[in-house]
Amino acid sequence: MTNNLNTFEHQVLGGLQVFKISGKLQYGSTQSIKEELFKHVDVKNDHYVFDLTDLTDIDSTGMGVFVTFFKHINNPVNKVALVIEDTFIHELFRIAKLDTIFIITKCSKFTND
Repeated sequence: MTNNLNTFEHQVLGGLQVFKISGKLQYGSTQSIKEELFKHVDVKNDHYVFDLTDLTDIDSTGMGVFVTFFKHINNPVNKVALVIEDTFIHELFRIAKLDTIFIITKCSKFTND
């Protein structure tokens, strides 16, 4: 899915679901991303990766997408990793204490790149 602010891609690599979000994830674009995300998520999987290496901007509603996703899968066994290369965006997630519920890494070893 592509709109004027961002793109959303989904792929399954074995038992791993990878979601790639590029562009801006901010107020006005989060609802369409959430819809696409929940359309593709398979709650039977226990490993999810969000590839945010091409994310250029995020606000609190964008960060809320990940919290909503975490609540949606609602299983403490699940592992959710966020691949964030941008130092500023990584710092925002750390300040919001989202590094306590997600694995946050700069490495894209989870993706098919």
